[in-house]
Amino acid sequence: MIAELAEKMGIALRENELYEEAIEEFKLSLAIREKLHEKNPKI
Repeated sequence: MIAELAEKMGIALRENELYEEAIEEFKLSLAIREKLHEKNPKI
């Protein structure tokens, strides 16, 4: 039972890391798009 709980917590922690990575990538992508838009408002 403890091993099962530890495994579930490990999976939850990994999922959280993946979400955080995805959010950081999205923020970076958004910042790049904003910079491109500043240079060329038609984009």
